[in-house]
Amino acid sequence: MKRLILDRKTGFRNITGGNVIILDAEYKPFYDTRFVNSKVREFNLPKGVYYLDTGKIAKRITPVEYTLDILPKPTRNLKGDPETFPIIYGQNNYTASIFWDKERSPFNKCAIYLDNSMKAKTKPEMMFILYHECAHKYWNDSPAEEAACDSWAANKMLAEGYNPSQINKSMIMTLSENNGYRVERMIDAMENK
Repeated sequence: MKRLILDRKTGFRNITGGNVIILDAEYKPFYDTRFVNSKVREFNLPKGVYYLDTGKIAKRITPVEYTLDILPKPTRNLKGDPETFPIIYGQNNYTASIFWDKERSPFNKCAIYLDNSMKAKTKPEMMFILYHECAHKYWNDSPAEEAACDSWAANKMLAEGYNPSQINKSMIMTLSENNGYRVERMIDAMENK
């Protein structure tokens, strides 16, 4: 397996046009083109350590650029930077919750509280969930504002070097059946990138 050590978001070309399978530093699946609807000719990887399990790739001079979603105007701006909040695992009836006020938090600190089931998720799935929760700094949890949080998370992931197919798979693997409209909306948005 070829090791890839990236100090920044990096673009790659798929030389043969065949399947590409990339594992993360813990040898967990990170990027897999077998389930993408069209042939993947170019893709990005975020900063990090990876292993090329399948395929033949070459670095591009620049990363692949994707158009970011236009976000609605924020309806709030809570204090604190949720990207710096500690992550706490436990039994959570929701996939994730965020505590903005340490006085009201059961942990006596601002924190992101993830259900134990999240430990088994891939890094892209985890990042989608975390960034979605961070976006609640700007939007509430009404259906329209949940969609804004999804878009904010997707934009953040694309900017870091994740690919549209990873975002789609992350939504499918982390959202409940009750959120099918959000998954469909995001799949449409990502397929037009």
